[in-house]
Amino acid sequence: MNLALWIAAGLLALVALTGGVNKTLVPKANLAKAPGGEWTGQAGVGFVNALGILELLAALGLLSTSLTTINGSPALALHLDGELDGVLAIRIDGDLISGLYYVRNPEKLTRVTTETALTLR
Repeated sequence: MNLALWIAAGLLALVALTGGVNKTLVPKANLAKAPGGEWTGQAGVGFVNALGILELLAALGLLSTSLTTINGSPALALHLDGELDGVLAIRIDGDLISGLYYVRNPEKLTRVTTETALTLR
């Protein structure tokens, strides 16, 4: 039963992550052209981006995560059953997210040992 819950949470997180990334990074005009995305044509950019951010937060809430830094960039370390499963690194150029990288290679993850505390600026 525990495995089924992990699989369900993982699939839900994947759906939320996909929707969140699309609503946050894909231009609204392109979203409106996609099947099922026609509603974004009538919605404001801020509303669509806010929904995307909420979906990203929902995906993170479904998985056990911790904030860390990889190669000087912010990253989320994902843990399953208390073990490090992967790292989602976020490349930021200026004020824009310019890349998302997910690493699951166990050999590359051996160097991820620290957790960074969240702070307000």
